[in-house]
Amino acid sequence: MQACADKEPAVITPAIAGYNKEPLLETGGQLMTEFDCPDSKFYAPIQLKDWDKTPVVTGRFPTYAEIQNGSAILDYSDKQAAYVRPYDMALPKLAKYHNLSTKKDELVVVIQVVQSAKDTVVAYRYLSGGCGGGSFHKFHFLNDEEIKTVTAL
Repeated sequence: MQACADKEPAVITPAIAGYNKEPLLETGGQLMTEFDCPDSKFYAPIQLKDWDKTPVVTGRFPTYAEIQNGSAILDYSDKQAAYVRPYDMALPKLAKYHNLSTKKDELVVVIQVVQSAKDTVVAYRYLSGGCGGGSFHKFHFLNDEEIKTVTAL
């Protein structure tokens, strides 16, 4: 995973212990679900007022160039792509996610969502820079009113 290439993740779950060497998909279609790279220098900070201009790739898998330019985080080889598909959702999305490392709710920009038969995984960028990912059910996607409230601060 390019996103954490310059910094070890703060939280490593057994499913992703070898994330730089291992595929993002285990045998049988189990997705890597949790990763946290808040200190990664690969992703610049995002200004809250410009969150909706964050580059993303929707409706398809990203190209290598799009992974390199930060428009996506998760990359699946052709062999792995048989088990996953992009989730049908307009992106980017502003969301709250409970960070396991800090034990706080973090405001994040969701830039990619993929699903398999077993799980749906969200990849996000921190407003302060860095990135992470988690299971879909752990995110609260802000509605228009909530977005107006947090961006007015």
